Amino acid sequence: MLPSPPPVQTGRAISSNDLAEIRECTHKGWALGGERFKEQIEALAKRRAVSKGVGRPKKDNNRV
Repeated sequence: MLPSPPPVQTGRAISSNDLAEIRECTHKGWALGGERFKEQIEALAKRRAVSKGVGRPKKDNNRV
């Protein structure tokens, strides 16, 4: 097994929210970035780059 590279020191800490988002996207295989970037990734990969959400669509209460 190869040794891991040393951490990059930028002088700034990553916020806990950013770190959680990085971990979630990495774990689930989703793109992380702005909307335009995600759209470009979807076009290049020809697949969804973000989650559609979970569960069934909400029931329309106005239907008879």
